[in-house]
Amino acid sequence: MQLLTKISDIRGALIAYLGGTSLSVYGFSANAVEAAKEVAHNVVSSTVETAGQVPPESFVNKFVAVAGIIFVAGRLAFDIFKYFDQRRLIAYEEYLRRKRSEER
Repeated sequence: MQLLTKISDIRGALIAYLGGTSLSVYGFSANAVEAAKEVAHNVVSSTVETAGQVPPESFVNKFVAVAGIIFVAGRLAFDIFKYFDQRRLIAYEEYLRRKRSEER
């Protein structure tokens, strides 16, 4: 049963890390494509009024990229907390075993 739990934890971590990273990469790459399109359009049109405009897709792409980074950071923080909490629980159980054996 413990093996299935470990496999499930590893699967969840892989999904979180790969999913969050792919969201972040997609958002930043899509943002770069939009920025390149905007620069090309501004160079071709060379008008002052369109030079400072940001396309609305750029906001969505940045939001998706940042959401992916936050998702990965949150999962990493959860994994670190879980690891230290498990170690603390094991140490506490060992302490209780020693205490019981000393009482006998």
